[in-house]
Amino acid sequence: MDRITIKDVAEMAGVCTSTVSRVLSGNKNISDATCKRVHEAVKKLNYTPNSVARSLRCEKTHSIGVVFPDISGGFYASCASALLKYARELNYTVLFTESGHDIKSEWAAVNALLERCVDGMIFIGDGNDASLIHEIFQRAIPVVTGDRKVTDIPSVTFNNRETVKDMVKRLYLSGRRRFVYIGEPTEGQDNLIARYSGFSDAIAECSEVEMMVVFDKALHENK
Repeated sequence: MDRITIKDVAEMAGVCTSTVSRVLSGNKNISDATCKRVHEAVKKLNYTPNSVARSLRCEKTHSIGVVFPDISGGFYASCASALLKYARELNYTVLFTESGHDIKSEWAAVNALLERCVDGMIFIGDGNDASLIHEIFQRAIPVVTGDRKVTDIPSVTFNNRETVKDMVKRLYLSGRRRFVYIGEPTEGQDNLIARYSGFSDAIAECSEVEMMVVFDKALHENK
């Protein structure tokens, strides 16, 4: 069976194809009677608009590319879920990919997203790809980073230092005196440096405490 086209809908509704397009895009300057005929034709013909063709005409795809180091981790999975929720509310599609903490793999993943003409990109976590992010940004593609900061790039994050410091202080005030900090190596990652700094600041302000620090690369690799 041949694919139903916008021309078929226009013929059934007795209008031109541009009118069908305006009705389906929500144009308010079309009469109620015309809108009704178009929607009835769409329903009868079971017409599905070609979103790819429409996005090419509008030069927008209503899609967002999101790059994670590894989406299997609990934190990144929760980020993905939230992104999907809010993207759906705005009628956007989200395309996820992973860098695998490897810049060569990340470039390949990012290029795959660019080939799909995403309207913007979000980079969450990691910390060794600032030059890549800047290059994408310089191509006039909107870029936002999450849980990290990159110079001159809009970011969404929280105060890692004060948050961890407050956590330690609350434990101290509840009577705890023995603390262990377990985390990824902090080299090259501002958010991790801030978290450890918050821990160190709090310990320095507490008396009669024992502490141990463990930096484990496996946490970075398996997050």
